[in-house]
Amino acid sequence: GQYSTSLTDFRAGPVILVGAFNNDWTKRLFARTRFTFVRQNKAYCLQDARKPEDRSRCIDYGLPYLQLTEDFAIVSRVFDPDTGKVVVNAAGLTGFGTAETGEFLSDEDNLAPVLKIAPPGWEKLNLQIVLATKVIQGSSGHPRIVDVHVW
Repeated sequence: GQYSTSLTDFRAGPVILVGAFNNDWTKRLFARTRFTFVRQNKAYCLQDARKPEDRSRCIDYGLPYLQLTEDFAIVSRVFDPDTGKVVVNAAGLTGFGTAETGEFLSDEDNLAPVLKIAPPGWEKLNLQIVLATKVIQGSSGHPRIVDVHVW
């Protein structure tokens, strides 16, 4: 878990982090990326550093969980300069979005649209994919790509 994991553990090899608001490592390691998770009062938001005022990708945690109609998630793969290793993060604003990152990552066909727009040599670059999913009566739909950032 996050409390028994040290920076030394991250230096031992590639790391996959799951979760956003419940994972301090995600907050620490991905705070400098374009797409991040932020909390503002009762709203949990997926924030774009290029459009920090945009609140279209927020979830009102004041609503009953089963009344949510959409969730957003980020799949990130970055080289972390502090550890010298690749770190992958898969996280949604809620459990629905986090579950959809797993579905997205488990099917290589989901990456096809990303590969069409990725620059040559993307395999050695940092990558963030923003996903959205509809939520209907407590069940999430298929993840869809809504934004991609490669640097």
